This record gives sequence, C-alpha cells and structure tokens, in this order.
Amino acid sequence: MTNKIYVPILKWKKGEQEALKMLNPDQKSRIIPLIEITDYEEPINIFECLNDCFQNPAYIDTTIAAQEMIGNF
Repeated sequence: MTNKIYVPILKWKKGEQEALKMLNPDQKSRIIPLIEITDYEEPINIFECLNDCFQNPAYIDTTIAAQEMIGNF
C-alpha cells in the first residue's frame, strides 16, 4: 500500500492555523497544505506562525495578497 498525500487548500486564518496545530503527527505526515495568504502580512510573521503549528513541507500561495497590494498602488 502506498502512502497517499492529501493537499488541503487552507485560507491562512486563525481557525485553519489552529486546525493544523491540532493534527496528530501521523495526520501531519500525510498532508502538504496549500496555504492561501488572503491579506498582506509580513513574510516573517507568516513563517513564524506556520512554524508554530506545522513543521512539515507546505505550499504557500500569495496570489490573492499580491493582487490586493497591486490594487492599492
């Protein structure tokens, strides 16, 4: 049997952050979350928060936040 990897798409809000934190190690090893950054936030803050709740690989999508920033100029 092969280990299947699930890629949940999460908006980077407090609820999703807490959900990642609450997963047990086996569950964490079976996912690679795709995290959508929906509002501009300093990158260091995002990485520190991510490291606090999930230390495994993750994908980070900044498209929405980048479009918001471009629209403000």
